[in-house]
Amino acid sequence: MEKSFVTVSDKVAGVHLCKENGTDCATALPETEQRSVLIHTTGDVVMQIVCCFEEKLMQMITQNMYGGELPAQQVPLYIKEYVNIVCGHGVSELNNRYHTRIRLSVPICLWQGQDESLCEEQEHPWMQLAFDTNYGMMSVQIFHETQDNL
Repeated sequence: MEKSFVTVSDKVAGVHLCKENGTDCATALPETEQRSVLIHTTGDVVMQIVCCFEEKLMQMITQNMYGGELPAQQVPLYIKEYVNIVCGHGVSELNNRYHTRIRLSVPICLWQGQDESLCEEQEHPWMQLAFDTNYGMMSVQIFHETQDNL
């Protein structure tokens, strides 16, 4: 998934991500300045993926995708599309490499009055990625519910 985030972010959003090793995603971003998007997978591998963005980075991603300044009400649509594209790329890679069938849900913006309980506490193994950019930090937390084929 790391490669998908780096590659797709550069191509789709014009943002270069640099992986931050040893960064704790739970504390990497100040809660007051972050925006989170949640997406699930179903099928052979069930995952919950939570992408957290600093506000400035989210604005840059969405503006680059839109091609300029965009209306505030369009930001959630574009950031959800970004997460869908990045995660879709990663899921396709997993499906091709491991001959699995994994599908994505529709992304949800958690700051739009969505119930934060949608991010259930997980006791399963998980992976975390932290990226730095010229516009701020992004963290990705991936909670695996099953890894039968991986």
